[in-house]
Amino acid sequence: MKKAALIIFLVVIGFSYSFAQMQISIISPNKELVQWEKNDTNTENPISTQNSIKQTLVENEMINIPLDYNGEAGIFIMGEEGVTSNTFEVTFTYHFDISKYMITNQEYADMLNYALGEGLLAGNYQSNVTVKNAEGFAYELLDMDASWEGDVCQIEYLDGMFVVKDNYQNHPVIFATWFGTAFYCNMRSRMEGLTELYDQNPNPWARTFYGEDGYRLPTEHEWEYAATYNDERHYPWGNETATPDYASFNNEYAHSTPVNQYPLGVSQLGLMDMAGNVAEFTNNYVFSYTPDPQLNPTGPDDDDRISKKGNNFQADAEVIKCHWRSGWIRQYYFMSGEYHTFGTNDVSFRILRSYAAGGVGMGEVGNKTNIINNYPNPVTNYTTFIVSQEMKNNCTISIFNSFGQLVHTLQDINFSKGSNAILFDASQLAAGMYFYSLETEQGVFSNKFLKQ
Repeated sequence: MKKAALIIFLVVIGFSYSFAQMQISIISPNKELVQWEKNDTNTENPISTQNSIKQTLVENEMINIPLDYNGEAGIFIMGEEGVTSNTFEVTFTYHFDISKYMITNQEYADMLNYALGEGLLAGNYQSNVTVKNAEGFAYELLDMDASWEGDVCQIEYLDGMFVVKDNYQNHPVIFATWFGTAFYCNMRSRMEGLTELYDQNPNPWARTFYGEDGYRLPTEHEWEYAATYNDERHYPWGNETATPDYASFNNEYAHSTPVNQYPLGVSQLGLMDMAGNVAEFTNNYVFSYTPDPQLNPTGPDDDDRISKKGNNFQADAEVIKCHWRSGWIRQYYFMSGEYHTFGTNDVSFRILRSYAAGGVGMGEVGNKTNIINNYPNPVTNYTTFIVSQEMKNNCTISIFNSFGQLVHTLQDINFSKGSNAILFDASQLAAGMYFYSLETEQGVFSNKFLKQ
């Protein structure tokens, strides 16, 4: 499918390791990577009938990320002093779930077989698998004849279906392009009856961040929030320096490892493999670090460079920290009338699900008038009031206890058009039910929260 010269050309222009100095030597591993068990009775999975010795597949559950970070409502400091050019405050106003593991080869092959049955795929399935949008441009999803630094694609097409090569079921899928990750999210949403958040009609595909149920990639900010929860730790497991017991890095292995190989590297919330192994695609283009606070950030609208997080098996201990951006990868490159996409041996992805009822997202602004909510609810110490309105207003928020007594007032708040957030310290309130009202020129709007 690709000639060697074209592969080298595309990779050279497609990558920037501005934050890390990578090793380039290849080390032949001499360690066993996976655990095996006898499994002669499983005939439901087509892969399991190929051999009498089978790998136990991981169960990739979705883990909820609480909207309460170090006692504050969805607010954390992104970046690390002396590592990134600036640190800045990020506020989230919505709950989300994120997958425990990166998406494995087995999960990706299962998705391809579903899409194949739906008649959604193109390509010859030996060298590539693609999907076409409404304008007829074929986006490659998975580079099936890829060969890079000794690695090849671990999924193949045999006897009319996509199967995983022996021993690689629990490895993160590699050589998937960004479009291949977005397509996986759409198919996962479709299979569960949720909204597909990637529009495959424009070039490149359009992304929905907030306001709808469905699966998508995490933004760089969401990824770091989840990985460092809830104390801005350096590594997913804490501040203890990385060793080979915690993660795959520094060419301990010169390739991907199973997503469940490092139980000691688990994060505070139970997320696995968020440091080392292979890096992860995000949903946002590369942004410049700025000291300005950000609300539900999504990154720039116009670019073709996708940010990566987590870093890979070649990186050293310093740059697999959660705060590091592990460079970027081209979403596509337009050449000779075709869209060329990029999938490599050291990048994979995990998925995120946000909720239509959870928080006010940028996509919802303009559809709601003078709505006030607070997150989290129930409240422990802090909560954030979120106001979405269609015009600029000078507002007052009044808080009452269950007896109707006024206990606190936030006066003369100058809310702008769109989505606004204000943090409230509720630590002095006694446990119980509270009611609050938003007074604007258009009227009074009320809601309630529970103080724990």
